[in-house]
Amino acid sequence: MRVLAIPIVLAWIPLVLGALYGGTAQTLLWAASLLVDIGGQRLTLAAVGGWQLRNPGHFSERHNLALIIALGESLISVGTGAGTAVTHPPVLAAALLALLATVCLWRLYFENVGPAAARVLAGAPPPQRDRIAADGYGLTYLLMIAGIIYLALGIEQVVAHLAEDRSGRFAGEPLDWPSLIALYGGAALYLAGRPLFLRVAVRSAPRAQLGAVGAALLLLPAGRHLPALAALGLIVALLLVVAGYERAIWRAEPES
Repeated sequence: MRVLAIPIVLAWIPLVLGALYGGTAQTLLWAASLLVDIGGQRLTLAAVGGWQLRNPGHFSERHNLALIIALGESLISVGTGAGTAVTHPPVLAAALLALLATVCLWRLYFENVGPAAARVLAGAPPPQRDRIAADGYGLTYLLMIAGIIYLALGIEQVVAHLAEDRSGRFAGEPLDWPSLIALYGGAALYLAGRPLFLRVAVRSAPRAQLGAVGAALLLLPAGRHLPALAALGLIVALLLVVAGYERAIWRAEPES
C-alpha cells in the first residue's frame, strides 16, 4: 500500500541532512530518521489495518542478501585500518582472524537460523506472516546488522592498533575500552539478535544462544588485559566454539 511508504520517505529527510552536517548533528538526525522509519511504520500499520506479504520467499531472500552485503562490507572496512602496513605479519594475522570471524557469523545465521525462519514465514497464515515480517525481519534483524558493523569497527581498530604499534610486540599493546567494547559488544549484539529473531519468527530459541551472549560479555575484562591481537583471537575463538557447537546440535537433532 502506498501509504506505508510515507514514513520511509519522511525518514530520508533527516538521513540526508545528517550526511550533510556530520558530527553530533549527524548522530541526532540519523537517530531521528530511525525513529521516524520504525515508529511511522508502526503507526501507519495500526491506522490502515496491516499489509499483505505476497511473496515470503522473495522477502526473506532480500534480507539474507542484506546480511551478506553487511558481512562483505565489514571485511572491506577492516582493510582501511592497515594503511601501508598491510604486509606486516601481525596485521596479516588480524586480517586472517577477521576472515575467520566473518565465516563464523555467516554460519551462525545461514546454517540454521535463516532457513528455519524462512520456512516458518512461508508456511504461516497471513496475519502471523505479517507479524514475523514486521517484528522479525523489520526489527530484530537490525540487531544482527548492527552487530556486524560494530564487530567490524572493533577489528578495524585492532588492525590500526597493530599497524601503528611501535612497542616491538607481535601482538601489540592492549586495546582501549571503546575499541574493546566495539569488538566484543559487536559480537554480543549479533549473538543476541539471533535468539530474538528466532523468538519472533519460530516462537522458540535454544538457551545456548543466550549463553553465548553472556560469554561474549564476560570475556570483556579478560580482553582488556590481553594484547590487541590476542583479544581479537579470544572473541574469534568464542565464535568458533559457538558455531561448532550449534552445528553439532543441529545435525544431531534429526537422529533423536
